[in-house]
Amino acid sequence: MQKLSLRFTQHINKKYKRTGRLWECRFYSALVDKELYFWSIGRYIERNPVRAKIVNKPDEYRWSSAKANITGKGMDFIKPIWQDDAKREEYITFLNNPDKEEEIEIIKKSTISGKPIGSKEFLNQMVEALGITINTRPKGRPRKRKN
Repeated sequence: MQKLSLRFTQHINKKYKRTGRLWECRFYSALVDKELYFWSIGRYIERNPVRAKIVNKPDEYRWSSAKANITGKGMDFIKPIWQDDAKREEYITFLNNPDKEEEIEIIKKSTISGKPIGSKEFLNQMVEALGITINTRPKGRPRKRKN
């Protein structure tokens, strides 16, 4: 990912005669329990430009898939996530409702820490399947043990 980012940045900088970084910071990701958080994460992503006060509604942001998901038009490579008009209206209502603060905090903490987002059962499955550690350790070096 780092190599791809570097080469893409060099290409853009050369093409547009600019210098510096394209992205603010590193790429963040986390495993997600789709049963509990799939829709919440989708709304979180689509509403990022609204929270940043770039636009008033998610579908107004040029670089978002929200418009294609709402209208079903405009991007051949994106298939709308709804199949009929009733589901479309339900999606629009869902998308335009503000995120729950609790969900935003969970998503932010998980993406920054790289820890999975999900139920205890899901987290246990990830620990077993991937051998990852979920417990957050304190920052810094471990304290020396007293003899």
